[in-house]
Amino acid sequence: MIIAINQPYFSAYAGYYALIRAADLFVFYDCVQFPRRGRVHRSQIHNSEAGFTDGWLTLPTHKYPQNTRIEDIMMQKWPEDFPQNAMHKILISLLSEELDLAPYQLSDTMLSDFLYAHHEAVFKRLGITTPMLRSSDLKISDDIRSQDRLIKICEEVGANSYINLPGGEELYDPESFFSHEIDLNFIDTSGIARYGYLQALALGDEQFSIFLEESRITRFKL
Repeated sequence: MIIAINQPYFSAYAGYYALIRAADLFVFYDCVQFPRRGRVHRSQIHNSEAGFTDGWLTLPTHKYPQNTRIEDIMMQKWPEDFPQNAMHKILISLLSEELDLAPYQLSDTMLSDFLYAHHEAVFKRLGITTPMLRSSDLKISDDIRSQDRLIKICEEVGANSYINLPGGEELYDPESFFSHEIDLNFIDTSGIARYGYLQALALGDEQFSIFLEESRITRFKL
C-alpha cells in the first residue's frame, strides 16, 4: 500500500493534491507541532493578471504555547480589519460557499476539524477518492518523533511505500525506511504553478482547469 503523510495544508497548490491522489491512503498529520509560519493555516497568494497581489490568506487562530499540536489549535474571529482587500473578500466568499459557512464566522472551531472538512470539499471538486485518516486517531506515543514517527505510522496502517513532496528529500533517510521494508519516493512537482486552490477558483474556469490537470500529474523523482 502506498501512503502519503503530510500536515494538512490550507488551500494548497496543485502538487499537494497530486501527492494525495497518487496514494492509496492519505494520513492527515495533525498529531505534530503546529507550524506558525507554515501552510497549515496559510495559503500563499501569487500575483496574476487578475490583479491579485502577493501575500497570504491566513486563518485566524488563538495563541498557544509553541509546542501545541495541530489537533489542539482552535480558531477565532477574523481581525477587525479583515478583509484587508478585495482579494481576501473573493477568497473567503469562495471558501464559505464551498463549506456552507457564514462568511467570516470561524470562532470556536477546531482548526483540524475545519481543515478536514476543507480537504473533503476540495477532494470532491478535484475528483480525489483517496481515503483520509487522522494521525491523531492512531495514538502514536509522543516519545516517537520525526522520521521514526512516520515509519511507525506506515507500520500501523500496513504501508510498504511512503511518498512525499520534494521538500522531504532533505529531511528523510531512505535507508531508514528501507530497513523497515518501506520504500521512500518523492513526487516531482517541477513546473506546477504555486498558487493555491482558492486562487485557482477565483481566476476562473480556464485557470481552474489547468489547476485540476496539474493535480493529476504523477511523476516521481529518480
